Amino acid sequence: MTTPPTLILVHRDEHGRHVAMPFVREDGSLTGLCSEIADYLAGMDLADAFWGAIAADRLGVLLDHRLTIRELNEIVVRQRVVIAQFKAAMPGVFA
Repeated sequence: MTTPPTLILVHRDEHGRHVAMPFVREDGSLTGLCSEIADYLAGMDLADAFWGAIAADRLGVLLDHRLTIRELNEIVVRQRVVIAQFKAAMPGVFA
């Protein structure tokens, strides 16, 4: 029994014809799939661009997470200031 391809990459060969390259991943591993795609792209001298794009995408995600963390930390600081003000204004309540 043949496993259907997870992804099919279509590109033009040196004669201008479209070539379909199926990628089969039985385990569903994205890293394995990317490695398999990179192997094909290496034959076309495109592997460096492929991995560079993946690295840039991951860096963008990390930077977005860092920005979110920074914003959440700022919220925590503001909340602590408000709580401290309430505690100072009503020391008997927050003893």
